[in-house]
Amino acid sequence: MKPYQWISILLLFFLLPACMTMKTYQVDPSKENVAFIRAIGEFKNFKGEPENEAFVIYKGAEDCSDRHEAVYDGDFVTVSAEKKFAATFHYIVGSPEVMYSSVFCPATIRFDVEANAHYIVKLEATRRGCVATVYLLQGDDEPPIRVSNIDKPKWKRGFSDKTSWCTNS
Repeated sequence: MKPYQWISILLLFFLLPACMTMKTYQVDPSKENVAFIRAIGEFKNFKGEPENEAFVIYKGAEDCSDRHEAVYDGDFVTVSAEKKFAATFHYIVGSPEVMYSSVFCPATIRFDVEANAHYIVKLEATRRGCVATVYLLQGDDEPPIRVSNIDKPKWKRGFSDKTSWCTNS
């Protein structure tokens, strides 16, 4: 075998785990110490149709590691309120069911969620990239409150779901 063929085989061996299906993240909504999060956005594709907003949750919030796909239970995703919450919100360009879909406009956030609280994360595409703004929902007649104690680490492509997907700089 020629050297470039060996390199191709080694690259395939190391990159194949990154292409595997991502684990899902689900927390039983009836448990104590849970919070509820929903993503909304305004991006439209080239046909003028709304794109899908999605997000991944990191169990390792400090370095955005141990990545899991968020699963909606009704209108919200139930998350643990026992530790810091970290996620990357993004638009999915293409169909989420098809492998050629790609992530567009990632915005990573990290903050402490309150038990039994409901949050809306608004994702907007701007000239400077995507911006995720978090709102805490109040009662029915009260306007949502913008959450200000949010870290916004910079998103980076991780090697696998277990590795880091953000930098603190």
